[in-house]
Amino acid sequence: METVFDELFSVVISHNYYDDDKCPDFKINPTQLTNIQLKNRSLLFRKITNGFKILAQVQKTGSSTPLTRLESNQKLSFILQQNNSYFSNFTELPFSSGSYQIFHLSNKNNNLQNSRLLLSASAADKYVSGSDLVNVKSMAFTYKQTSSGTNAIVTVVDIDGSIIMSETAEVSEGAFSCFIDLRSYQPGRYKLYADGILKLDFYADDYVLAQKVFAVADIYLDENVSASYELLDSNGNISAKEYYIYFNSRKIHWKYLVALKHRSNVDPDDLSIDYPDSTNAFTRQTAITLSNGLTAVPFISNIEIPFSENPIKGIKLKKSSVNGGGTFENDNLPNASIRNIKPDITNDKVYSEIFVYI
Repeated sequence: METVFDELFSVVISHNYYDDDKCPDFKINPTQLTNIQLKNRSLLFRKITNGFKILAQVQKTGSSTPLTRLESNQKLSFILQQNNSYFSNFTELPFSSGSYQIFHLSNKNNNLQNSRLLLSASAADKYVSGSDLVNVKSMAFTYKQTSSGTNAIVTVVDIDGSIIMSETAEVSEGAFSCFIDLRSYQPGRYKLYADGILKLDFYADDYVLAQKVFAVADIYLDENVSASYELLDSNGNISAKEYYIYFNSRKIHWKYLVALKHRSNVDPDDLSIDYPDSTNAFTRQTAITLSNGLTAVPFISNIEIPFSENPIKGIKLKKSSVNGGGTFENDNLPNASIRNIKPDITNDKVYSEIFVYI
């Protein structure tokens, strides 16, 4: 019997920072467990520029049913690791909280938008966001919490909401602890509740815990996957799917610092910055003194500007002659750099400082 490999599904990663929307910023590989499953199920993993594909072995002619049966309780997991150290700078994502968290992407999110099968969770837009962030835990760990009661009911549920474990923990000296052992279950997404209140949304996987992982993409084959995301039809034939992961470019306030290095006699009030798009403008701030003693005139964009692979041209620094000294223009000022961003957590803003010496 002659066989071929047909596409079972693909995962396409897009980022609007790039002109072609293709995101090349990840090293993607199956987890160790998934590698075994791929081999046992005659499935092939193939990388593409901005994602990957999984191929299934079928007969060359006739049925498109995979020759090796795909189990209904199967899950294929893929880890995404950054290969661009500035990715988080130019991408609209939450800044690191310090704890080990990953973005969990899944075909159980049932997030169909504009005929695209998204793996991210937010229904507000199509982009990966803080809604996808979860903590990473070992398959066995101790959960601790303070409590004013006498005992607490600790419950752990899986991604489908099925109860995995439920125990009553005794409170001692204002706190309780509970050993969470998931080693008899498969790695994946779980939630922990204490007395019915969600306390921990986490991804349990010792392999992921030991790696430097940005995200995990889980592709489920079970009956809890919505019909539009299913990989097999009612007859067991392949119903190939294209799943999407979208990233949005980070929008920031640009802050030009015009340093009076060679023209120290320039009156700051004579300086202005022209932006080529009339929907934005730069507001001059009070002059400051830099650490090197130079006077600098700050200009801050009135609205946020998204990072882009393509630089914005035509931003001009102008000097008028209102206070004397003649006029001049500096064309095509440099753009904000993805290497230089400064979060202002207090005011919920992000800046990039751009030094211009005149």
